Amino acid sequence: MKIKILPWAILEVATLFTLPRSSLGQTWQLTSAPVAEWASAASSADGRTLVAAQYMSDGNYNPGWVYVSTNAGADWRQTTAPRQFWQAVAASSDGARLVAAASADASWQPGGIFISTDGGGNWFRASVPSQTWAGLASSLDGTKLFATGWYGLIYSSTNSGVTWRAGDAPLLYWQGIACSADGSRVLAAGFGDTNVNPNLLYLSKDAGAHWTSAIVPTDRWKSVASSADGKNLFAVTTSGLIYISLDGGDTWFLRPTPAEPWSSVCCSSDGLRALAVSGGSSPGVIYATTNGGKSWGPASPLNGAWTCAGSSADGTRMVAAQGGYQPGHVYTWMLPPMLTLATTGSSAVFSWKPGSGGFVLQQNSGLDSTHWTDVTNTTPLASNPGVISLSASLRPGNHFYRLRSR
Repeated sequence: MKIKILPWAILEVATLFTLPRSSLGQTWQLTSAPVAEWASAASSADGRTLVAAQYMSDGNYNPGWVYVSTNAGADWRQTTAPRQFWQAVAASSDGARLVAAASADASWQPGGIFISTDGGGNWFRASVPSQTWAGLASSLDGTKLFATGWYGLIYSSTNSGVTWRAGDAPLLYWQGIACSADGSRVLAAGFGDTNVNPNLLYLSKDAGAHWTSAIVPTDRWKSVASSADGKNLFAVTTSGLIYISLDGGDTWFLRPTPAEPWSSVCCSSDGLRALAVSGGSSPGVIYATTNGGKSWGPASPLNGAWTCAGSSADGTRMVAAQGGYQPGHVYTWMLPPMLTLATTGSSAVFSWKPGSGGFVLQQNSGLDSTHWTDVTNTTPLASNPGVISLSASLRPGNHFYRLRSR
Protein backbone atom coordinates (compact mmCIF):
# COMPACT_ATOMS: atom_id res chain seq x y z
CA MET A 1 0.00 0.00 0.00
CA LYS A 2 1.40 3.38 -1.04
CA ILE A 3 1.09 6.32 1.35
CA LYS A 4 2.49 9.77 0.77
CA ILE A 5 1.89 13.31 1.99
CA LEU A 6 1.11 15.68 -0.85
CA PRO A 7 2.16 19.38 -0.78
CA TRP A 8 -1.44 20.46 -0.19
CA ALA A 9 -1.71 18.36 3.01
CA ILE A 10 -4.02 15.67 1.65
CA LEU A 11 -3.35 12.05 2.50
CA GLU A 12 -3.40 9.65 -0.47
CA VAL A 13 -4.05 5.98 0.03
CA ALA A 14 -4.39 4.22 -3.31
CA THR A 15 -7.20 6.16 -5.02
CA LEU A 16 -8.83 7.52 -1.87
CA PHE A 17 -8.29 10.94 -0.32
CA THR A 18 -9.20 12.54 3.01
CA LEU A 19 -9.47 16.32 3.23
CA PRO A 20 -7.47 18.24 5.85
CA ARG A 21 -9.30 19.36 8.96
CA SER A 22 -8.49 23.00 8.26
CA SER A 23 -11.21 23.26 5.61
CA LEU A 24 -13.21 25.69 7.74
CA GLY A 25 -15.97 26.31 5.25
CA GLN A 26 -17.27 22.75 5.48
CA THR A 27 -18.96 22.82 8.83
CA TRP A 28 -20.71 26.15 9.49
CA GLN A 29 -24.17 25.31 10.75
CA LEU A 30 -27.29 27.43 10.97
CA THR A 31 -28.59 27.23 14.55
CA SER A 32 -32.13 27.35 15.86
CA ALA A 33 -31.65 30.80 17.41
CA PRO A 34 -34.42 33.15 16.30
CA VAL A 35 -33.90 35.64 13.49
CA ALA A 36 -32.94 38.97 15.06
CA GLU A 37 -30.46 41.81 14.94
CA TRP A 38 -27.73 40.02 16.90
CA ALA A 39 -25.12 42.30 18.45
CA SER A 40 -22.74 40.06 20.39
CA ALA A 41 -21.88 36.44 21.15
CA ALA A 42 -19.48 34.72 23.55
CA SER A 43 -18.42 31.18 24.36
CA SER A 44 -17.37 29.17 27.39
CA ALA A 45 -13.92 27.55 27.27
CA ASP A 46 -15.25 24.23 25.98
CA GLY A 47 -17.59 25.86 23.46
CA ARG A 48 -20.64 24.11 24.85
CA THR A 49 -22.18 27.16 26.51
CA LEU A 50 -22.91 30.08 24.21
CA VAL A 51 -24.48 33.42 25.07
CA ALA A 52 -25.79 35.80 22.43
CA ALA A 53 -27.50 39.16 22.73
CA GLN A 54 -29.88 40.96 20.40
CA TYR A 55 -29.71 44.66 19.76
CA MET A 56 -33.26 44.41 18.44
CA SER A 57 -35.50 41.37 18.42
CA ASP A 58 -36.80 42.30 14.97
CA GLY A 59 -36.51 45.05 12.41
CA ASN A 60 -39.13 47.24 14.10
CA TYR A 61 -36.94 48.86 16.79
CA ASN A 62 -38.14 46.54 19.56
CA PRO A 63 -35.42 45.92 22.20
CA GLY A 64 -33.73 42.54 22.21
CA TRP A 65 -33.24 39.59 24.50
CA VAL A 66 -30.28 37.60 25.77
CA TYR A 67 -30.20 33.93 24.73
CA VAL A 68 -28.16 31.00 26.03
CA SER A 69 -27.31 27.60 24.56
CA THR A 70 -25.80 24.81 26.65
CA ASN A 71 -25.25 22.35 23.79
CA ALA A 72 -22.99 24.32 21.43
CA GLY A 73 -25.84 26.09 19.66
CA ALA A 74 -28.13 23.14 18.95
CA ASP A 75 -30.86 24.61 21.17
CA TRP A 76 -31.37 28.09 22.60
CA ARG A 77 -33.43 29.52 25.43
CA GLN A 78 -34.43 33.08 26.12
CA THR A 79 -33.06 34.16 29.48
CA THR A 80 -34.74 36.30 32.12
CA ALA A 81 -32.49 39.29 31.39
CA PRO A 82 -34.71 42.33 30.71
CA ARG A 83 -35.36 43.59 27.21
CA GLN A 84 -32.67 46.10 26.30
CA PHE A 85 -30.84 47.32 23.25
CA TRP A 86 -27.96 44.96 23.99
CA GLN A 87 -24.49 45.60 22.64
CA ALA A 88 -22.09 43.15 24.29
CA VAL A 89 -21.86 39.89 26.23
CA ALA A 90 -19.04 37.97 27.90
CA ALA A 91 -18.73 34.62 29.69
CA SER A 92 -16.47 32.93 32.22
CA SER A 93 -14.62 29.79 31.19
CA ASP A 94 -17.26 27.50 32.71
CA GLY A 95 -20.16 29.49 31.26
CA ALA A 96 -21.72 30.02 34.69
CA ARG A 97 -20.89 33.72 35.02
CA LEU A 98 -22.39 35.81 32.23
CA VAL A 99 -22.39 39.56 31.76
CA ALA A 100 -24.41 41.63 29.28
CA ALA A 101 -24.23 45.34 28.52
CA ALA A 102 -26.80 47.51 26.77
CA SER A 103 -26.41 50.74 24.85
CA ALA A 104 -29.92 51.73 25.90
CA ASP A 105 -32.81 50.39 27.92
CA ALA A 106 -36.28 49.76 26.56
CA SER A 107 -37.06 53.49 26.89
CA TRP A 108 -33.97 54.51 24.91
CA GLN A 109 -32.23 55.82 28.02
CA PRO A 110 -28.52 55.00 28.62
CA GLY A 111 -28.16 51.30 29.32
CA GLY A 112 -26.90 49.19 32.18
CA ILE A 113 -24.77 46.13 32.81
CA PHE A 114 -26.45 42.93 33.98
CA ILE A 115 -24.79 39.90 35.51
CA SER A 116 -25.78 36.25 35.94
CA THR A 117 -23.95 33.78 38.16
CA ASP A 118 -26.03 30.75 37.19
CA GLY A 119 -25.67 30.52 33.43
CA GLY A 120 -28.42 32.99 32.64
CA GLY A 121 -31.07 31.74 35.03
CA ASN A 122 -31.15 34.93 37.08
CA TRP A 123 -29.72 38.40 36.49
CA PHE A 124 -28.96 41.44 38.62
CA ARG A 125 -28.12 44.95 37.53
CA ALA A 126 -24.56 45.99 38.35
CA SER A 127 -23.92 49.10 40.41
CA VAL A 128 -22.22 51.02 37.63
CA PRO A 129 -23.26 54.33 36.05
CA SER A 130 -25.53 54.11 33.04
CA GLN A 131 -23.73 54.60 29.74
CA THR A 132 -24.15 53.81 26.11
CA TRP A 133 -22.20 50.61 26.70
CA ALA A 134 -20.28 49.21 23.74
CA GLY A 135 -17.92 46.38 24.76
CA LEU A 136 -17.32 43.75 27.44
CA ALA A 137 -14.53 41.40 28.49
CA SER A 138 -14.19 38.83 31.27
CA SER A 139 -11.32 36.96 32.86
CA LEU A 140 -11.55 33.18 32.77
CA ASP A 141 -12.97 32.93 36.29
CA GLY A 142 -15.36 35.83 35.78
CA THR A 143 -13.98 37.87 38.67
CA LYS A 144 -12.41 40.60 36.55
CA LEU A 145 -14.77 42.42 34.19
CA PHE A 146 -14.19 45.29 31.79
CA ALA A 147 -16.68 47.49 29.95
CA THR A 148 -16.35 50.31 27.42
CA GLY A 149 -18.78 53.14 26.74
CA TRP A 150 -19.66 54.83 23.45
CA TYR A 151 -18.53 58.38 24.22
CA GLY A 152 -17.77 57.25 27.73
CA LEU A 153 -15.15 55.71 29.98
CA ILE A 154 -13.69 52.26 30.56
CA TYR A 155 -14.90 50.65 33.78
CA SER A 156 -13.48 47.58 35.51
CA SER A 157 -14.49 45.27 38.33
CA THR A 158 -12.29 42.89 40.32
CA ASN A 159 -15.09 41.20 42.29
CA SER A 160 -17.36 39.73 39.60
CA GLY A 161 -19.26 42.96 39.04
CA VAL A 162 -20.21 43.83 42.61
CA THR A 163 -18.29 47.13 42.47
CA TRP A 164 -16.83 49.05 39.54
CA ARG A 165 -14.32 51.82 38.99
CA ALA A 166 -13.30 53.93 36.02
CA GLY A 167 -9.65 53.83 35.01
CA ASP A 168 -7.69 56.76 33.62
CA ALA A 169 -8.46 56.03 29.97
CA PRO A 170 -9.66 59.16 28.14
CA LEU A 171 -13.25 59.95 27.29
CA LEU A 172 -13.71 58.43 23.83
CA TYR A 173 -16.11 56.69 21.53
CA TRP A 174 -14.97 53.24 22.64
CA GLN A 175 -15.81 49.95 20.96
CA GLY A 176 -14.48 46.45 21.70
CA ILE A 177 -12.35 45.33 24.64
CA ALA A 178 -10.45 42.11 25.43
CA CYS A 179 -8.31 40.81 28.28
CA SER A 180 -5.87 38.07 29.19
CA ALA A 181 -7.06 34.97 31.05
CA ASP A 182 -6.24 36.45 34.45
CA GLY A 183 -7.52 39.92 33.55
CA SER A 184 -4.20 41.64 34.18
CA ARG A 185 -3.66 42.74 30.57
CA VAL A 186 -6.41 44.59 28.71
CA LEU A 187 -6.76 45.94 25.18
CA ALA A 188 -9.44 48.45 24.14
CA ALA A 189 -10.47 49.83 20.76
CA GLY A 190 -10.81 53.59 20.44
CA PHE A 191 -13.18 54.22 17.55
CA GLY A 192 -13.10 58.00 17.72
CA ASP A 193 -12.20 60.95 19.93
CA THR A 194 -14.61 63.51 21.36
CA ASN A 195 -14.87 65.09 17.89
CA VAL A 196 -15.40 61.62 16.39
CA ASN A 197 -12.03 61.69 14.64
CA PRO A 198 -10.35 58.27 14.22
CA ASN A 199 -8.48 57.19 17.31
CA LEU A 200 -6.08 54.55 18.68
CA LEU A 201 -5.80 51.28 20.53
CA TYR A 202 -5.21 51.50 24.26
CA LEU A 203 -3.43 49.08 26.61
CA SER A 204 -3.56 48.40 30.33
CA LYS A 205 -1.12 46.14 32.18
CA ASP A 206 -2.68 46.54 35.63
CA ALA A 207 -6.25 45.25 35.17
CA GLY A 208 -7.69 48.47 33.78
CA ALA A 209 -6.43 51.00 36.31
CA HIS A 210 -3.98 52.79 34.00
CA TRP A 211 -4.00 53.05 30.21
CA THR A 212 -1.52 54.00 27.49
CA SER A 213 -2.07 54.40 23.76
CA ALA A 214 -0.54 51.81 21.45
CA ILE A 215 1.77 52.75 18.59
CA VAL A 216 -0.74 52.25 15.79
CA PRO A 217 -2.28 54.51 13.13
CA THR A 218 -5.41 56.42 14.01
CA ASP A 219 -8.36 54.53 12.59
CA ARG A 220 -11.88 53.33 13.29
CA TRP A 221 -10.83 50.54 15.66
CA LYS A 222 -13.83 48.28 16.10
CA SER A 223 -12.98 44.97 17.80
CA VAL A 224 -10.05 43.35 19.61
CA ALA A 225 -9.07 39.88 20.87
CA SER A 226 -6.39 38.52 23.18
CA SER A 227 -4.67 35.20 23.84
CA ALA A 228 -4.72 33.83 27.38
CA ASP A 229 -1.29 35.26 28.22
CA GLY A 230 -2.10 38.64 26.69
CA LYS A 231 0.82 38.44 24.25
CA ASN A 232 -0.97 37.60 21.00
CA LEU A 233 -3.37 40.42 20.18
CA PHE A 234 -5.71 41.08 17.27
CA ALA A 235 -7.44 44.31 16.26
CA VAL A 236 -9.71 45.13 13.33
CA THR A 237 -11.02 48.37 11.87
CA THR A 238 -14.18 49.23 10.00
CA SER A 239 -11.95 50.76 7.30
CA GLY A 240 -10.79 47.27 6.33
CA LEU A 241 -7.58 46.53 8.26
CA ILE A 242 -6.45 43.69 10.51
CA TYR A 243 -3.49 44.20 12.84
CA ILE A 244 -1.72 41.71 15.10
CA SER A 245 0.77 42.01 17.94
CA LEU A 246 2.99 39.19 19.19
CA ASP A 247 4.47 41.00 22.17
CA GLY A 248 1.52 42.22 24.20
CA GLY A 249 0.90 45.36 22.16
CA ASP A 250 4.39 46.89 22.05
CA THR A 251 4.62 46.44 18.28
CA TRP A 252 1.89 45.92 15.70
CA PHE A 253 1.83 44.48 12.19
CA LEU A 254 -0.70 45.08 9.43
CA ARG A 255 -1.74 41.82 7.78
CA PRO A 256 -2.77 41.42 4.12
CA THR A 257 -6.53 40.91 4.11
CA PRO A 258 -9.44 42.21 2.02
CA ALA A 259 -10.56 45.78 2.72
CA GLU A 260 -13.72 44.67 4.49
CA PRO A 261 -15.63 46.68 7.12
CA TRP A 262 -14.50 44.32 9.88
CA SER A 263 -16.93 44.19 12.78
CA SER A 264 -15.56 41.55 15.15
CA VAL A 265 -12.54 39.37 15.86
CA CYS A 266 -12.01 36.50 18.32
CA CYS A 267 -9.19 34.04 18.99
CA SER A 268 -8.22 30.85 20.78
CA SER A 269 -6.39 30.93 24.10
CA ASP A 270 -3.02 30.24 22.45
CA GLY A 271 -3.62 32.98 19.88
CA LEU A 272 -3.05 30.69 16.90
CA ARG A 273 -6.64 30.39 15.67
CA ALA A 274 -8.62 33.56 15.08
CA LEU A 275 -11.77 34.53 13.25
CA ALA A 276 -12.70 37.92 11.81
CA VAL A 277 -16.11 38.83 10.43
CA SER A 278 -17.31 41.82 8.47
CA GLY A 279 -20.66 43.39 7.79
CA GLY A 280 -22.60 46.58 7.53
CA SER A 281 -25.04 47.86 4.98
CA SER A 282 -23.91 45.13 2.55
CA PRO A 283 -23.08 41.42 3.08
CA GLY A 284 -19.71 40.71 4.64
CA VAL A 285 -17.34 37.76 4.89
CA ILE A 286 -15.75 35.40 7.42
CA TYR A 287 -11.95 35.09 7.42
CA ALA A 288 -9.73 32.92 9.62
CA THR A 289 -6.13 32.25 10.53
CA THR A 290 -4.54 29.18 12.06
CA ASN A 291 -1.01 30.61 12.43
CA GLY A 292 -1.50 33.50 14.81
CA GLY A 293 -2.62 35.99 12.18
CA LYS A 294 0.35 35.74 9.85
CA SER A 295 -1.92 34.68 6.99
CA TRP A 296 -5.68 34.82 6.57
CA GLY A 297 -8.13 33.13 4.25
CA PRO A 298 -11.88 32.69 3.67
CA ALA A 299 -13.44 30.55 6.38
CA SER A 300 -16.88 30.18 4.89
CA PRO A 301 -18.79 30.74 1.65
CA LEU A 302 -21.52 32.36 3.74
CA ASN A 303 -22.13 36.07 3.29
CA GLY A 304 -24.06 38.20 5.74
CA ALA A 305 -24.15 41.37 7.79
CA TRP A 306 -21.91 39.78 10.42
CA THR A 307 -21.70 41.64 13.72
CA CYS A 308 -19.95 39.33 16.18
CA ALA A 309 -17.85 36.21 16.67
CA GLY A 310 -16.74 34.06 19.60
CA SER A 311 -14.35 31.15 20.14
CA SER A 312 -13.80 28.25 22.50
CA ALA A 313 -10.47 28.19 24.33
CA ASP A 314 -8.87 25.73 21.93
CA GLY A 315 -10.38 27.34 18.83
CA THR A 316 -12.13 24.16 17.71
CA ARG A 317 -15.58 25.72 18.12
CA MET A 318 -16.66 29.12 16.81
CA VAL A 319 -19.86 31.14 16.78
CA ALA A 320 -20.79 34.04 14.51
CA ALA A 321 -23.98 36.05 14.21
CA GLN A 322 -25.61 38.51 11.84
CA GLY A 323 -27.52 41.67 12.56
CA GLY A 324 -25.99 44.66 10.82
CA TYR A 325 -28.88 46.81 9.59
CA GLN A 326 -31.18 43.81 9.22
CA PRO A 327 -32.23 40.73 11.20
CA GLY A 328 -30.04 37.66 10.73
CA HIS A 329 -29.01 34.29 12.07
CA VAL A 330 -26.56 32.67 14.49
CA TYR A 331 -24.13 30.11 13.05
CA THR A 332 -21.66 27.74 14.68
CA TRP A 333 -18.58 25.93 13.44
CA MET A 334 -16.73 22.96 14.87
CA LEU A 335 -13.38 21.54 13.78
CA PRO A 336 -14.01 18.01 12.51
CA PRO A 337 -12.13 15.15 14.16
CA MET A 338 -9.08 13.74 12.40
CA LEU A 339 -10.33 11.33 9.73
CA THR A 340 -8.05 8.35 9.13
CA LEU A 341 -8.25 5.95 6.22
CA ALA A 342 -6.84 2.49 5.61
CA THR A 343 -7.41 -0.21 3.01
CA THR A 344 -7.96 -3.91 3.65
CA GLY A 345 -8.39 -5.97 0.52
CA SER A 346 -11.24 -4.50 -1.52
CA SER A 347 -12.51 -2.31 1.32
CA ALA A 348 -11.63 1.03 2.85
CA VAL A 349 -11.90 1.62 6.59
CA PHE A 350 -12.64 5.15 7.88
CA SER A 351 -12.13 5.99 11.56
CA TRP A 352 -12.51 9.06 13.74
CA LYS A 353 -13.16 10.08 17.31
CA PRO A 354 -16.67 11.54 17.52
CA GLY A 355 -15.91 13.95 20.37
CA SER A 356 -18.92 15.91 21.62
CA GLY A 357 -20.55 16.46 18.25
CA GLY A 358 -22.07 14.28 15.56
CA PHE A 359 -20.46 13.97 12.12
CA VAL A 360 -21.37 12.30 8.88
CA LEU A 361 -18.92 10.90 6.32
CA GLN A 362 -19.24 12.50 2.87
CA GLN A 363 -17.67 11.81 -0.52
CA ASN A 364 -16.97 13.63 -3.76
CA SER A 365 -15.39 12.72 -7.08
CA GLY A 366 -13.13 15.78 -7.19
CA LEU A 367 -12.07 18.88 -5.27
CA ASP A 368 -13.40 21.17 -8.01
CA SER A 369 -16.95 19.96 -7.39
CA THR A 370 -19.29 21.19 -4.67
CA HIS A 371 -21.48 18.11 -4.94
CA TRP A 372 -20.76 16.33 -1.65
CA THR A 373 -22.97 13.37 -0.78
CA ASP A 374 -23.30 11.28 2.37
CA VAL A 375 -21.61 7.89 2.28
CA THR A 376 -24.43 5.42 2.95
CA ASN A 377 -23.05 2.04 1.81
CA THR A 378 -20.97 1.49 4.93
CA THR A 379 -20.72 -1.23 7.55
CA PRO A 380 -20.03 -0.29 11.20
CA LEU A 381 -17.03 -2.10 12.64
CA ALA A 382 -16.16 -3.01 16.19
CA SER A 383 -13.45 -0.60 17.30
CA ASN A 384 -11.74 0.85 20.33
CA PRO A 385 -13.97 2.72 22.78
CA GLY A 386 -14.51 6.31 21.68
CA VAL A 387 -13.71 5.59 18.02
CA ILE A 388 -16.13 5.26 15.11
CA SER A 389 -15.03 2.91 12.32
CA LEU A 390 -16.87 2.29 9.07
CA SER A 391 -16.05 -0.02 6.17
CA ALA A 392 -16.91 0.77 2.55
CA SER A 393 -16.23 -1.07 -0.71
CA LEU A 394 -13.55 0.33 -3.00
CA ARG A 395 -14.59 1.59 -6.42
CA PRO A 396 -12.49 2.56 -9.43
CA GLY A 397 -11.37 6.17 -9.74
CA ASN A 398 -10.42 8.95 -7.33
CA HIS A 399 -12.67 9.62 -4.35
CA PHE A 400 -12.41 12.41 -1.78
CA TYR A 401 -13.81 12.12 1.72
CA ARG A 402 -14.53 14.52 4.56
CA LEU A 403 -16.43 14.76 7.83
CA ARG A 404 -19.27 17.25 8.14
CA SER A 405 -21.15 18.10 11.30
CA ARG A 406 -24.77 17.03 11.35
